[in-house]
Amino acid sequence: MMPVPVPATDGGGGFTTSIIVPELDIGYHIVSVVIRGVQQFTSFQVTEVVVVKNPLPTPDAAPVRLAASPESQAGTPAASAMAPLEGNLVGVWFLEPATRQWKYYDPSGYFGQNFNLTELITDQLYLIRVLNEQTTTLNHRERHLYPGWNRVHW
Repeated sequence: MMPVPVPATDGGGGFTTSIIVPELDIGYHIVSVVIRGVQQFTSFQVTEVVVVKNPLPTPDAAPVRLAASPESQAGTPAASAMAPLEGNLVGVWFLEPATRQWKYYDPSGYFGQNFNLTELITDQLYLIRVLNEQTTTLNHRERHLYPGWNRVHW
């Protein structure tokens, strides 16, 4: 996500920016920065979670279930689901609706166990990052992907 205002680099190419990322658990997290097509990863550690009390109103009706039905929860292994993007895929991110935790798939294995998205579930939304424009079939549907992040309804 791009912070507002967009950060500008100084004469040496460095920059500083602040972002708010709600609901991060204690532990290590990965940040990706892309500048003029060059992507760099780094990690940071959350050591304390600060809870800001701002209660939401309680709904009168029963909650609406947004997740797919249990019958459709059988997933496709991430490696085989992303095979058509081999060599072009940077990674896949997924926000788990029940836990509000991010899951990641890293095709290079560079980040090891930090990436824990093992399968893609039908009727879920994924963020897929590719290097180059590509049209391919993913989950039995033709998809046109652009360089960078693409929102894909699986």
